[in-house]
Amino acid sequence: MNIRPFKKCDADTIISWIKSERIFRYWCADRFESYPITGKDLIAQYEDLAFNDDIFHFVAYDDQGLIGHFNIRYPDKKDMSTVRLGYVIVDDSRRGQGLGKEMIVTALRYAVEYMNASKVTIGVFDNNPSALYCYLGAGFKDTGVTETYSCLGEDWTCKELIYDACDISADAEGFSYYISPEDYMMFRDAVGWGLFPLEEAEKSLRDSIVICIREEGKPVALGRIVWDHGYVVYIADIIVLPKYQGQGYGRRIMEKVMSTIRNNLKPGYSVMVSLSSAKGKESFYEKFGFINRPNDDVGHGMFQWIKEPFTKED
Repeated sequence: MNIRPFKKCDADTIISWIKSERIFRYWCADRFESYPITGKDLIAQYEDLAFNDDIFHFVAYDDQGLIGHFNIRYPDKKDMSTVRLGYVIVDDSRRGQGLGKEMIVTALRYAVEYMNASKVTIGVFDNNPSALYCYLGAGFKDTGVTETYSCLGEDWTCKELIYDACDISADAEGFSYYISPEDYMMFRDAVGWGLFPLEEAEKSLRDSIVICIREEGKPVALGRIVWDHGYVVYIADIIVLPKYQGQGYGRRIMEKVMSTIRNNLKPGYSVMVSLSSAKGKESFYEKFGFINRPNDDVGHGMFQWIKEPFTKED
């Protein structure tokens, strides 16, 4: 799946996915007065917003064509750290394939990685459970805040959800997916690894998939995946604080790292997963299917550091 900016030629296709007024109101609430609308109506609304620099319209697509549509906007231009998703819809003929969740995850990634947002909000009607569970499955959480809309002669409750890229709370398996640059550098220092500026650490973490285990709110084990979204995956860090080593935390992190990679692999795709083992830890990674180098097929792995001088005081 990929995303690109909305084009006028997309409008008729998007509107064709709306088969009833109930679906229409799930999609836009009261943003249009009457139903049905045409592609021209959607284009007209977007053209009215064309000179606003606080809203961006996208479509998701694959080799079969358009999959879905959404927009991202800044609710408050004075707070560029928070964005809001809206007008989310998926091709009704392709629902039930996990494409909605994949599109939302892609939208979240775009908001966090390219718009530097730390929070993403969205509203969903509680009588639209498939959308609600899709958003919750993608990482949104219910804020408990609601708003009532009058739709089709009924009172509909809209739930306010939020995705927090800096949320340290754990999921049902006990993993969280954020660590601060300061804590990341603490991990590196604790195991004797090299340090670098916090700004560089922040960029590295933002462009990675971070998996963390916490005890009493404090991070004790960490895994980090760097993926080019093609066939190259690199496991950059598997770190357990010395006090917690030998208690199975490393195994849990590594199992989660590998399952995360497999769960994000599209049908027919293959990826090359590589890592650099700490000396003497090779047997640990062999348990997860990694092959030692050199061998009969490949030579030694190679790397180099390119450094500018840095001290902790910097």
